[in-house]
Amino acid sequence: MLPLDGENWNTDITTKHFYRVFGVYIGILVLHDLDREIEYSYLPQYYFDQLYKRIDEIKGRNYKALEKILKRFYPLKIKAKREIPKLTVKNFKTLTNKQLASIFKKNRSWAHLITTYDQFGWTAENYWEPYMDNVLANKLGIEKDSNEYHRVLFALTKPAEISTTLEEKRDSILEAWKIKTKKKTIK
Repeated sequence: MLPLDGENWNTDITTKHFYRVFGVYIGILVLHDLDREIEYSYLPQYYFDQLYKRIDEIKGRNYKALEKILKRFYPLKIKAKREIPKLTVKNFKTLTNKQLASIFKKNRSWAHLITTYDQFGWTAENYWEPYMDNVLANKLGIEKDSNEYHRVLFALTKPAEISTTLEEKRDSILEAWKIKTKKKTIK
């Protein structure tokens, strides 16, 4: 499943969505190590240079403009949850391959759009550090790299709501826990 998951994140379609939303193309080289079931993502420095320049341009026009762009994610996420079919193992047994392929394509289209916002979150993350360092360490006197510094930095730079990536990880862990504690089976 690893390459299939990567296909949701790193395609020409997600790149086009990223450009439409943020005004720069994202170029990620992803290598899949199938033996160890891990992937490595690489982004060139010029991508970060372009992205950070674009953030400066957006902020320069209106300091709330970036927030406005990012907040488009929340209604989109709600709509995606309504649009993506909820299926159980019993449903899969009654569907034809053509129906399953259609559902997969619809879900993949939503994933391509939604991942744009998650990609921005983790690729733009380091942009804020020099600005926050100036405020936290220099203006507020919080010791750099202290627990308080990292706690405040996290509160100021992370989304108000959990990202789809973290939701997915949380839900996977919850399902594994249910199976491990015999509250649910894989059948």
